[in-house]
Amino acid sequence: MLRFTWQARTTLLCGVVTPLIAALLVNLSSYVPQWERSVEPVTILGVIATLIFLALPVGFLFGVVPGLVGGALYSYALTLVPYARPRVLFRAFAGAALAGLVGGLWCQFVLRLPGVAYGAVAALSGFLFALRWPRVNVIAPSNNRWRGP
Repeated sequence: MLRFTWQARTTLLCGVVTPLIAALLVNLSSYVPQWERSVEPVTILGVIATLIFLALPVGFLFGVVPGLVGGALYSYALTLVPYARPRVLFRAFAGAALAGLVGGLWCQFVLRLPGVAYGAVAALSGFLFALRWPRVNVIAPSNNRWRGP
């Protein structure tokens, strides 16, 4: 069985999860308010269809590469600074900063679009991702065990 390091697992998971989070954020922030002014009534089936057939493909099309790059930088930063791994808030802000930077630069230079909104969505996705991953043990193993009298 092939075993990956936590850095590789976190990077691959970031490449999959952050486009999903970004697609959900974009769907909720831009499509749902437009339905309030719609002539047709809003149904849950319409929301799910828009998410599946529009938001998820667009999220993966524009989000996988910056998600992988941001995940690799996030894993590298946590490897360089190991005391930050168990601190959830530090991880979350580091994930948001790196994802926002990578997402904004990706949109600005590769897609040739203004990258502020894309960077903000990427930063929020990175923040939400980093709240949970990588999983860390709260109690670190120790060699200082009591051996008795």
